[in-house]
Amino acid sequence: MTFRHFYTLGLAALIVVGAVAVQANPVELGTGRMTYEVFEQTIEHADLESCPEEFDRDAQFCRMTLANGMAHVFVFDMAGDQAMAAIKSYDLSHGLPAF
Repeated sequence: MTFRHFYTLGLAALIVVGAVAVQANPVELGTGRMTYEVFEQTIEHADLESCPEEFDRDAQFCRMTLANGMAHVFVFDMAGDQAMAAIKSYDLSHGLPAF
């Protein structure tokens, strides 16, 4: 075994230990749907003033996250338990999208 193998194995072990160390208690989704209540408590995000044009701005609201060079817009229904209706992703190579 070479030094490179030990380095790779050590890095893999460190990643596994780190993943276990930050693991939190699971959140149960009784209906199998992501609601805004669960999203709000578990996902760091920014509130958007309005949604992209293709969504119903009178019946839905949007939140955004940034990850891996992409902006991800999460769309939720205003009615009922505020279930997630859609997710739309935008490439950030041209900057943040405007809504």
